[in-house]
Amino acid sequence: MATHEVTTAEQGMTQEELLSLPAAISLETANRALAIGRSTGYALAKRGQYPCRVLRLGNAYRS
Repeated sequence: MATHEVTTAEQGMTQEELLSLPAAISLETANRALAIGRSTGYALAKRGQYPCRVLRLGNAYRS
């Protein structure tokens, strides 16, 4: 029987962690909050399909 380890992205965030976030966060943090993998999150942001508003500031994304 195979075991499956849950990654941080799959776990998402607790309600307490979500409520303590500032107004603008990095895409990495938003990915974790929404339980989206890193590659998928960046691909969605690049295509303009991220599930919330994303700002591109130079080479950095903020949501």
